[in-house]
Amino acid sequence: MLSVLFNPNGRIGPRTFWRGIVLLLGAMIIINILSAYAGPVGQMLGLLTLAAPYCYLCVYGKRLHDSGKSAWFFLLFFIGYFILEGVFQTVLMPFLSPAASVLQDDMTLLMEQGQWMEALAYAPEIAKASLMTALVSLILANIVLGFLAARLKSDPGPNEYGPPEGAAVSDPF
Repeated sequence: MLSVLFNPNGRIGPRTFWRGIVLLLGAMIIINILSAYAGPVGQMLGLLTLAAPYCYLCVYGKRLHDSGKSAWFFLLFFIGYFILEGVFQTVLMPFLSPAASVLQDDMTLLMEQGQWMEALAYAPEIAKASLMTALVSLILANIVLGFLAARLKSDPGPNEYGPPEGAAVSDPF
C-alpha cells in the first residue's frame, strides 16, 4: 500500500484505487478531527494535510495510467475536488453547522471593524462548530470523484505506463 500512496509510477485497478482512497480519506478525517479538538498539537498534525495532494496524485495518477491517460489529468480531479467541496460546504453548512454560520458572521463583523486579533480568537470555535460540515463534504467529494476515476476503463494489456495490475513481470536478471 505504501507504493500506491507514495509512488506515482505504474498502474492500479479500481479495487486497489478504492483501497487507497479509503486510506487517504480515513487519514484526512482523523487529521481534521485532531486539528479541531487537540489544540496546538492537533494544529501541528494538520500540517500533514500538506502531504495529501501528493498521495492523491499517486493514487489518481496510477488509476489514470491504468486507463492509458497521463497523470496530468489529475489536475482536473484536483480542481473538481475544491469546487465540489466548496459547493457541499455551502449547501450543508446551514443544516449541519448552523452555529458556525453565526460565529463566522461575528468574526466578519469584528474584521470589518479592524479588530483582527479578536476576530482570530473565533477561528478555533468555528473549526469545531463546522467540523461536521467539513467531514461530510470531504467524504462526499471523495466519493463523487473516486466514483468517476474508478469507472475509467482499464487497458487490458500493457500500455506505455506498464503492465496491468497483477500481471506477472518477468525479471531480466
